[in-house]
Amino acid sequence: MSDDAIDNAIASVLRVSPDWSADPVWDPTGMVDLDGLPITEALRSDLRGWAMTWEQLSGWSPVESPVADDGPAWQKWRRHGQHLANWLQRELGEGTRVEYWL
Repeated sequence: MSDDAIDNAIASVLRVSPDWSADPVWDPTGMVDLDGLPITEALRSDLRGWAMTWEQLSGWSPVESPVADDGPAWQKWRRHGQHLANWLQRELGEGTRVEYWL
């Protein structure tokens, strides 16, 4: 991601939302590479771990994945995602609006 792309991503709306084999942060043009965001390694690692948990809970194949249920593991995963979105908002500051999309 170029410096201009980083500046544009940071100055806009970012969405925290999982997808298959992807970093779970998105801007209006697509996936945002977490390595290009000015965030702590702890947050970067937690976001990627959260996305991997989604893949595990969903089943690997996007075609064969079950519909997400409301079991305890999913509830915990959703709460953690909201926490991560809030954390991302704090780290990026006022120039970016972070939304949590499921």
